[in-house]
Amino acid sequence: MEHVPRDVQDSSFEAEVEARCSNVEASNPVLDEQGAEKLKGDAIGNTLYSESGLLKTLISLSKFNDDAWSEQFEEQLCFLWDMTFEDDVIAVLLQHDFINLACQVIQTSSVPRLIEILIGILGNMSARKEVRIHLAHSSTADILISLLATSDSLTLLQLVRLLNSCVWHVNRSSHTNDGELQDEEKHLDLHAEVESWIALLKNNSGALNEHLSFILKSSTNEELLQSTLELLNNLCCTTSKNHYFSEFLSTSMLLEGLTEALHQLLDVGEEKEANVVWGDKSEKAAQHWTQTLSAFTLHHAGTDLIYDQRQIIMRSLCSILDPLGLQENIFPLDSRKLEILDSILDVIDCLKNKKNYSPPALLPRILTILSFLSVVTKDTGDQADTPEESDNEESLEMQWEVQSRLFTYCFSVLCDIDLTEFLEAFGDNPIPKVRALLSSLSQCSDHKIVKITTVIERLLT
Repeated sequence: MEHVPRDVQDSSFEAEVEARCSNVEASNPVLDEQGAEKLKGDAIGNTLYSESGLLKTLISLSKFNDDAWSEQFEEQLCFLWDMTFEDDVIAVLLQHDFINLACQVIQTSSVPRLIEILIGILGNMSARKEVRIHLAHSSTADILISLLATSDSLTLLQLVRLLNSCVWHVNRSSHTNDGELQDEEKHLDLHAEVESWIALLKNNSGALNEHLSFILKSSTNEELLQSTLELLNNLCCTTSKNHYFSEFLSTSMLLEGLTEALHQLLDVGEEKEANVVWGDKSEKAAQHWTQTLSAFTLHHAGTDLIYDQRQIIMRSLCSILDPLGLQENIFPLDSRKLEILDSILDVIDCLKNKKNYSPPALLPRILTILSFLSVVTKDTGDQADTPEESDNEESLEMQWEVQSRLFTYCFSVLCDIDLTEFLEAFGDNPIPKVRALLSSLSQCSDHKIVKITTVIERLLT
């Protein structure tokens, strides 16, 4: 990162702090119980944090050079980092232009721990709208985006967290209905925030592609990979005037990074089968990966990319469907697993609709999952209880919708496939595998499943 000269801090700032601190003996920015009453006029809002102590930390930061880095100063900054969970503390930092001060130090310092802490503080501050708008300004944003090129994984983790916070708030604001906002000024503020970030993301789409792809392909830090996948998922949810930001991210370079990160988190290697262990790590990675690919299906750039890279994508889909093809992994059936399946269907439906491409290898995997979801029903055709009955009506409705989509896809493919292709999809010694699948499907009395078993039996005769 290129170093640039730091602006000289206004001497009046130091004078103000010295005046505030002249009657305060403690330099620690927190007030203990004993001194709280004495120093209550110095407290920040309703907290027990000392404003004069905070301002002393800011003075030290404004004068900082790398030779001054010490364990004591690190502790001071870490304490400030903890303080920024308080909204009143953020207000004081904004009053004293902390964002610009932090960016100036980031530009001139080569101490990774210092940069990590400052980015972490900005991440906590991003809970406030005015901070997010400031961070979207080109002068500040350029510094943050360029910092994605750093090799320090802990700094990257805080930076991705910061960007995730901002993009998440932008998406939430962009989906707020006008009718929900009675206050015209609040509506304008939300609009300003959304448009500022949309413009920033568009202007920096090339850099985001390059830097995020490199992180996904080169990092071995699982927390960083998960956070980066989440960031991409949030970025792909960003829309503006019917324009999808995911269109700017639909590149083979980024898809390669997405795939490598997914395989690392799922522990998929060249010489081994997909890991059948399905924990929270695997589920989160699969969710972010599939939802990002699902966003690609909304425009031509994305659908072209998916078709061009279909072999790589199919391997990744198999690495997700294989563990979900075990009952102990698919159940309990929660909303996240349903979202994963729904997003997978978006991708494979896209391929089928675009070029009538239906990879046979996916069929037995999807049929297996369908057999699990299509539980034994009563003679009346009512649905029986699932292994974990949902109290959430919306989740139950989503389950029915996913099951219906799974059936539609499987039935459509089965009607087009020939026996040779069908058997090849099951790998070596296919007949016993097909019979086992039929046995599982035959336990479901749902009329749709009966139609599927009938088609399979016809294929075998």
